[in-house]
Amino acid sequence: MMSFIKKHPFYVSIGVILVVGIGMSLYSSSRKTPSGEQVAVTRGNIEQEILITGTVKAEKRVSLSFDRSGSVATLPYSIGDVVSQGATLSSLRNQTERADIAEAQASVGVANANLEGVLRGTRDEEIQVKQSAVDAAEVTLTNLLGKTRSIVADVYGKAETSLHTTIDPLFDGDTGSAPKLTFSVNNQSAQYDSEAKRKQSEIDLQVLQAITLIQSGEEEASLSASLNHLYLIQDLFLSLGYALQAINGLTDATQSDYKDRTETARASTATSITALQNHQNSIRDARVALQKIERELTLSQASATPEDISGAEQGVLQAQARLNGAEASLEKTLIRAPFKGRIASKNIEVGETVTAGTVVMEFLGTGGYIIEANVPEADIAKITKGSRATVTLDAYGDTVFFPATIILIEPTATEIEGVPTYKTTFVFEKDPARPTNEVTDPRLRSGLTANISILTTLKENALVVPARTIISEGGISYITRVLADGSDEKVAVTVGARANNRNVEIIEGLQEGDVVLIPTLK
Repeated sequence: MMSFIKKHPFYVSIGVILVVGIGMSLYSSSRKTPSGEQVAVTRGNIEQEILITGTVKAEKRVSLSFDRSGSVATLPYSIGDVVSQGATLSSLRNQTERADIAEAQASVGVANANLEGVLRGTRDEEIQVKQSAVDAAEVTLTNLLGKTRSIVADVYGKAETSLHTTIDPLFDGDTGSAPKLTFSVNNQSAQYDSEAKRKQSEIDLQVLQAITLIQSGEEEASLSASLNHLYLIQDLFLSLGYALQAINGLTDATQSDYKDRTETARASTATSITALQNHQNSIRDARVALQKIERELTLSQASATPEDISGAEQGVLQAQARLNGAEASLEKTLIRAPFKGRIASKNIEVGETVTAGTVVMEFLGTGGYIIEANVPEADIAKITKGSRATVTLDAYGDTVFFPATIILIEPTATEIEGVPTYKTTFVFEKDPARPTNEVTDPRLRSGLTANISILTTLKENALVVPARTIISEGGISYITRVLADGSDEKVAVTVGARANNRNVEIIEGLQEGDVVLIPTLK
């Protein structure tokens, strides 16, 4: 062998070169070089984005209802109106409650006057003056009571005219047991209502006639009874008004005549009601005045004892308690604004009968808006009170952003479609781009759909690489690391947290500053 090498050195050199070349070629073909983007291993935060959907609501929102049943008397504001705290948003018919307050106020005045008289004592001249005042008050009350019968008789006469003359052409058999409208209507309910109330009104008229025969001492009771029956007769004319709106088959002239007759009867009845109420109030005022003067006279005629003074003081307390009770009863007929706000909706109309506790109005505060959303249990541990969020509203598209902050996370879960969720409340932050004098962003509306993005940090200052650098083989994660001489090596790594932005944490296997490949195999 050595002799051959010595004799043929040229051929040996050529052979060595060929062997080396073939070896390098085989080595090179055995390593397919990955190509792709090179990135450095850096430190950063592993962040995750939580996406949820919520609803914009007014920060203050209440459902309002009456504390008692009754007929709606006033509804002064429209939907959208802004009202001050304490404003009366609606009221029921409350003439009786207001009269009770007036009487209770008078009683308080009487009680205070009695107490003052007891404490002061009275001269003979004053007693004579008070006696004269009592006599005059008795005469006034007696005269008023004496007029009651004639007033009730006048009211009866007008009601009889309204039913038997004014609206007589509108009914057949109107004084019988089954009165019928003389015209057809397209509204069966209105027709039935009118005919039933015409029958009832005839009964009420007969009762009114009987009341005209009142005896002495029955005046005030007769006034209250007369009012009740007049209210029922008045309801007939209101029902006729609805029926005439659905009239069918009459000439224009006849329709106009029927409507005029109905309005005339209604107006006459309203006048009678006012007359009875005024007379009722006059009697009540006269009686209160008489009682007050009588108490003053009684106290002035007697010497004040400690018992008298104590009794007078208790009388003041009792009168004040009755006044407080009357005012509380009146408040049950009112709906007041609990705070400055806006009427969002109302479900009643004037004249409608409502029951206690039924929601009749939604009221929104003007102080601002919040978002309520349900966060699934898988994400609830990633957020806390004070976490910041970015919100877009469907109404304005995904390019208009509203900053928000979590102010409340309810501790109790609510199950939605089998998934436990936690009700979370966000408050809109002041947008620095909006005018400084703007209390509430005018773009916000209750009921808007809100798309909420919350960016949370899973781990800070972690070794971070793009997730695409990871190669999994046999349950082990590898990354191709680029060495300083340009060559590469496959390194086993331990992967930690993963972020929504497709970065992953490397716990073991790489160091900060290492260069790795996002591979694309050639």
